[in-house]
Amino acid sequence: MLKHSTVVVAILAVAPLPAQTTDQIADDFHPSVLNQPSVQFPQVNSQRYAKFRVVAPQAQSVGVSLGGRERGGFELEKQADGVWVGVSEKPLDEGFHYYHLTVDGGTFSDPGTLSFYGSTRWESGIEVPASDREFYSVKDVPHGRVQQILINSPSTGATRRALVYTPPGYEADVTQRYPVLYLQHGWGEDETAWSNQGLCNLIMDNLIAEESTRPFLIVMTYGMTNEVRFGGLRDFRIEPFETVLVNELIPYIDQHFRTLTDREHRAMAGLSMGGMETKAITLRNLDLFSHIGLFSGGLITPADVEQTPGFREKVNVVFCSCGSRENPGRISANHHALNSAGIANVAYVSPDTAHEFLTWRRSLRQFAPLLFVHKDAPSTYLAPSPRSVKPQDSPDEAPTVAGSVVRINAGGYEPYKDAHGEKWSPDQGFLGGATIDRDPALDIAGTEDQELYRSEHYAMDSFSVRIPSGEYAARLHFAETFEGVYGPGERVFSFRLHGREYKDFDIWKKAGGPNRAYIEHVPVTIEDGVFRIDFTSQVENPAINAIELIPSGATSLKDAYAGEFPIGVAVNRATVSDAPLPANYRRRSPELVRADKTVVLKHFNSITAENDLKWELIHPREGQEGYNWRPADDFVDFGIQNDMLIVGHTLVWHSQTPNWVFRGTIPPPEQPDTRRNRFSRRLRYDGPRASREELLARMRQHIHTVVGRYKGKIKVWDVVNEAIADGGQDLLRDSLWRQIIGDDFINKAFEYAHEADPDALLRYNDYGLENPAKRVKLVKLVKSLQEQGAPVMAIGTQTHISATFPSYEEMERTIKDLEELGLPIHITELDVNTSVRGQRLTTADITEDVTGGSLVDRAFEGQAEQYGNLFKVLKKHRDSVKLVTFWGVNDGVSWRSGGKPLLFDEHNSPKPAFFSVIRAVGK
Repeated sequence: MLKHSTVVVAILAVAPLPAQTTDQIADDFHPSVLNQPSVQFPQVNSQRYAKFRVVAPQAQSVGVSLGGRERGGFELEKQADGVWVGVSEKPLDEGFHYYHLTVDGGTFSDPGTLSFYGSTRWESGIEVPASDREFYSVKDVPHGRVQQILINSPSTGATRRALVYTPPGYEADVTQRYPVLYLQHGWGEDETAWSNQGLCNLIMDNLIAEESTRPFLIVMTYGMTNEVRFGGLRDFRIEPFETVLVNELIPYIDQHFRTLTDREHRAMAGLSMGGMETKAITLRNLDLFSHIGLFSGGLITPADVEQTPGFREKVNVVFCSCGSRENPGRISANHHALNSAGIANVAYVSPDTAHEFLTWRRSLRQFAPLLFVHKDAPSTYLAPSPRSVKPQDSPDEAPTVAGSVVRINAGGYEPYKDAHGEKWSPDQGFLGGATIDRDPALDIAGTEDQELYRSEHYAMDSFSVRIPSGEYAARLHFAETFEGVYGPGERVFSFRLHGREYKDFDIWKKAGGPNRAYIEHVPVTIEDGVFRIDFTSQVENPAINAIELIPSGATSLKDAYAGEFPIGVAVNRATVSDAPLPANYRRRSPELVRADKTVVLKHFNSITAENDLKWELIHPREGQEGYNWRPADDFVDFGIQNDMLIVGHTLVWHSQTPNWVFRGTIPPPEQPDTRRNRFSRRLRYDGPRASREELLARMRQHIHTVVGRYKGKIKVWDVVNEAIADGGQDLLRDSLWRQIIGDDFINKAFEYAHEADPDALLRYNDYGLENPAKRVKLVKLVKSLQEQGAPVMAIGTQTHISATFPSYEEMERTIKDLEELGLPIHITELDVNTSVRGQRLTTADITEDVTGGSLVDRAFEGQAEQYGNLFKVLKKHRDSVKLVTFWGVNDGVSWRSGGKPLLFDEHNSPKPAFFSVIRAVGK
């Protein structure tokens, strides 16, 4: 007997029979028909449960891997005699299944069963009797033969094997000639698949005995010409196999068998990948084939008909099928679309099956009677009964998705709700290709929604969906889960969408390895009401796990966090001013500046002046004539006009304070000639100093003037910025403010600010509070100020962090420690550097990228995860956190732009971090 084989893409979902407790499982188990002679296990019962028994007395663990969406695997229990036994956790689908044993971590076939070659490896097999199994059972009827032939293949330089089914009576009448069906297997199989687990010979014998079909030959050959490795192929192209089939095998069959050699008597069909081969080869060779069958292997669409010269005249039968738990809506919709186009066709949906052999056995039973009968084939939709299938728009006509947000679970055959409660529609909108489910136990890194990445649509030509025109953020979800891809470069494809082209797209490289989630973010403008992606294979087939389309207007940061806390942003003068940009302004183009302003107005309800309220900018020269009010006035006017919370930054700081503020007549103290002191002198004023009284007077005058000018307009002030010392035992930084005035300069600054505007919220602001040691100093300082009666009303923690530090736990400890002060907490200068080299560095991982994008992508994903974690903490502590401000609109205007630390890129396109922040709100 020929060896059996099975297919890697078998999706074995459970029909509507509930899982039961051990006490409820019927004890009517009997040996599987695929067992070795006289072997009792595995067994199946009337409820479709499977029982396994393995003798392995020295083993520490024994498991059974059944694969498939809901079948998974389970551990056997060791008995006292060293025998391992167990029953499947759920009922199995009817029909054929493959499985293997895992013994102490090693993978083995079960010696109790016949072996089946599938997924390019030998597996064990088990058969669950189907309620309609009579059509493929061995009966007392005349039987045909399945014989092996070998042919020389000049195109491949190899000897190739084919199996040929000849119907009953073929040898008896040597004058009769027969039509031929070329029948192709699926991925990971070989030419034995259809005659073994497909049982095509028994199906044909029974149909012929019933006089339900015309007798014909079936030719089954290996559908690949490439090097095969465990799990799959390095590369697969249909054209070399097409050469073998068209130029070598068909001529051989016509020469050595009694065939009818005209096109009217030649058909081709295939399951899954074989269906895709069938479509490609037949449409290019309509002078050879007149009947086409695709079993879970894509569709013949109206577009295919129109783009294939001679299709209407030359094709007699179009047959497309799938299981009811694959994508029956596509089959139904395409059937109606072909009817509307005047193309007779048959669509069949196998009841209560998925991507598996019972689907394909049934498909052959439906397909065979249609062959070689008459020109005008019926146009029929064979839906499962009693279950009905709701028609959907055909993929080539682009389905319309209700609502403004589109979420498609590619490859999924039922609705899915993700970790955030978002609903995903089943697979739809794809033209061509096939779907696949991976092992439900497969671990997918980098996502909270592993299930979303365990199904995929692959080998598709395109995806399209109707949606209102407008601006959208497309999120394309990928994970390399195929065992046949061993590293970068082994699946490479291209895709194009709305003016953007992605060439040499490599999921492994993008995600940084296998079984890792990766999201490609693409801003798109839809002008014709249809979103479309076109895919092109380069090495291996294209594949995708999920597609999201989020209208730009539907995702505003300030709206998402309404009721939680305001979302602010630091802005520069170009963004808020209506004045023309200076001729020598090179930082941003006018178009980008306008886009920056649009983002500010859309996403933020609070603004902070990034620079224009700092002493050096607003009060560069001494005296009342030394103020530069225009930029600050523009900033405040912008906030008022747009109903924003306005934050003033900053009144007293050791940096960006002009020298005249500290200048006086007192000689500076002598400092040791150390390297540190020499460096320090280069960074700050080192001349004759003002007295304590002079400096306090200048501080008071400046604060009263600036705060007084914007009294009632600027609601929040950073009164003192970064006064705490980094490292060491000193509490305060050794700034000129402290050296000249003393430690009470902070208290005085708050006193003066409160005098100038008693209603303003006054805060102390500092960085590095994620560091526990600095946090201790902050708590000590603020408590001291509170004891002195200083009007400190809020704590500002800048939160310039990196993608790798701090941890979620440390972020939460930071907030909890600050909560002990009993003051509102403001996140004042938020950004997340992609660098792993420290929060103050501006050099990012991504500037060192030499891998064509993978470092960039992984850095952005890490950044997104960090942003998401931070906002989960902030939302959790929303009773204390009262304002969150990003330090810049986008990466292009960031103070550390090399680290690309913000939510929008330099062109204002949302990055992964943006969506992570949106999702963190959990609304």
